[in-house]
Amino acid sequence: MSVNIILIHATWCPHCVNFLPIFLKAGSLITNPNTTKDIELKKTLTNINKYNINIEKYDFATNEEKNNFEKKYNNLKDKINGYPTVILTYDDDNNNKHENMLIDTTVIDHKRVGKLSNDELTLDASIEFINNINNGIKSLLSDKKDLYIQSQAGGNSKNNEKKNVYYYKYIKYKQKYLDLQKKIK
Repeated sequence: MSVNIILIHATWCPHCVNFLPIFLKAGSLITNPNTTKDIELKKTLTNINKYNINIEKYDFATNEEKNNFEKKYNNLKDKINGYPTVILTYDDDNNNKHENMLIDTTVIDHKRVGKLSNDELTLDASIEFINNINNGIKSLLSDKKDLYIQSQAGGNSKNNEKKNVYYYKYIKYKQKYLDLQKKIK
């Protein structure tokens, strides 16, 4: 099974410019998990790396990359409502495409801006983004009774009392939750 982490961004977008270093740092940590000493992060990376991870990015400011994305992921172009957008999808062993979901790109805790260096903020946000990816993978592969919620860029997993759970909420009965969301829309 392979998991695809796809970033759609534009070079003219200021949010994309801010998010790109976070995405690249997270990709670096995912592909080289031994570069971190954080034990909790290593556990998360071990869970993610059980799957064949493909990290891709497409700059929609260029027609060539936009066309490449649309050729490869034509069914996902409706998911893109703005920039940056991160889409998580997976393929089974027969290369059949399955469910997909958007991953939250708001991962900087603004209370920490100015208190940490840019490198520390990027690392902190990358860890939060990796946790969002991990919870996204768990949600996609769940039995549809559980939903793992992404963070809202306010907490810090290192300061959380429940380190193995981080600050994510666990909601039971995913199907009921999704049905309620459909009714709200």
